[in-house]
Amino acid sequence: MVRQIAKAAMVPESLAASAVLGTVSAALGSGLEVESGGDRRTRGNLFQLPIAQTGTGKDLAFNLAASPIQQVERESRDRWNHVSGPALKARLQIANKRIKTLEAQASESKGNAVHELEDAIREKETVEKALASCPLFITTDATREALAACLSTQPGEALALMSAEGRGALSNILGRYTKGDATDEDAYCACFSGTPINQQRRTKAPIDLKRPCLTLLLMVQPDVWTRLSVMDILRESELLPRFLTFDAHAEPEPLPLEPHCIPANLTASYAHLIRALCEAYRLREDAPLCIRCALEPYALLRDFDNECRARRRTGGDVHDIAGFAARWAEQAWRLSVGLHAMAHGDTAHDHPLSAETARHAITLARWFIEQQLALLHADRRKRQGERLERLCEILRNNGGEASLRALRDRHGFTREEVIALAHEHARMMQIVMERPETGRPSECLKLIQNE
Repeated sequence: MVRQIAKAAMVPESLAASAVLGTVSAALGSGLEVESGGDRRTRGNLFQLPIAQTGTGKDLAFNLAASPIQQVERESRDRWNHVSGPALKARLQIANKRIKTLEAQASESKGNAVHELEDAIREKETVEKALASCPLFITTDATREALAACLSTQPGEALALMSAEGRGALSNILGRYTKGDATDEDAYCACFSGTPINQQRRTKAPIDLKRPCLTLLLMVQPDVWTRLSVMDILRESELLPRFLTFDAHAEPEPLPLEPHCIPANLTASYAHLIRALCEAYRLREDAPLCIRCALEPYALLRDFDNECRARRRTGGDVHDIAGFAARWAEQAWRLSVGLHAMAHGDTAHDHPLSAETARHAITLARWFIEQQLALLHADRRKRQGERLERLCEILRNNGGEASLRALRDRHGFTREEVIALAHEHARMMQIVMERPETGRPSECLKLIQNE
């Protein structure tokens, strides 16, 4: 289906694949998890930020991928509007009339009117909550308050925020409707990880989300990524590292002699899969179902996790972006849930995770890592240049040299960072061992004067 969407929309396969992954993630909601070690369970909801220029076909690719879940949503809403909705509205009218009658009786202290009034008020609140539960699978934009309200009314507290033009949704996340410099990234981080949210409201009852689940697929133009990548608050809150981000390098392609049409049988098969996943998992009201993980796939994903941990340790090659690297192994687990669901459909919970699926998830995670590192390269070099300039300034102010201990304790430069900078800029500085007449020898960093 990915290849067919790519041909029909004339986009790179990576962009089509992202749209399909997002659709599957939305179809799972919070209803399917995988055993990821000990008591830990990992869901399949993904945050994706594909980058593509305007006019390169991303709208069509998105629509072709998301059409089946949009159809299921429309049907669910139609049923609600014609069956559940009218029944609930009738119950609400009856509850309101009963409350009015009981209020008069209670004021006259007649019998058990007060207790009956309490029951009627509870009935009204229950019906009003149910009325707010109109099926909503996907939204294209939402404020923090609206997002929490929507999540609270959906099965499994699950929702998808998906758009082929994600600029507006990202503006909301960055605080378009908040006062001052406040942003909403903490709420989105919580919805990624399933962290409880208690949102207090002035005129309405508070919203208490126990384990919210949000899928994000926001396609954006390159300038949006340029803006996001330099915002320290998005790094510090760890929202940006939660995104699977890549540049699709999409270009306007020449029109073929005959437009490509996706085979009808494949479209039907794909739609059937998405519908089955929605009915089995997205609409699930009970506790999520879980995929068992045998020793072999667990060992593969554990080894990948340990590899990522080693790379982000002090002195590792991605130590400077450890916040991003900290999510890499988790993303592989999340991808494994979606890939497993694609393979087994609505019986995914009856099948253990296979070693093959684990390998595919790791391969896909590595591809996303490469894309992320490529996007972060320029900013990493800039930040490293700023650290080098700061280090040279400290040395110049200290007569051209400083001990590694002083650089660590007074200026926040770790030994590993200093060694790495000295190695990369060996013509500018070098590490020497100072041996004073008294006391212990110490490692010092010296500027090379002729440079």
